[in-house]
Amino acid sequence: MRSGCVPIVDDRGGFREPITSGCGYLCEGQQEFAEAISELQSSTHRWKMLRACRAHADETFSLKRFGNELLKRFREAAS
Repeated sequence: MRSGCVPIVDDRGGFREPITSGCGYLCEGQQEFAEAISELQSSTHRWKMLRACRAHADETFSLKRFGNELLKRFREAAS
């Protein structure tokens, strides 16, 4: 997602945890997968989703966030 990929994931046990509303697709069947792929054919919609996925991933999974969270936990443990 940080590289701008829009995830299309099986909602029945796939790698679903990173997906939030507006940042990818959670699909439960062939029809939902087909609809997700069809929606991404629109360049306007695709770029909107790409930007949302990138922003969500930078906020949630970036090295900066990881470092800040790690320092916070070290400080809490040292207190």
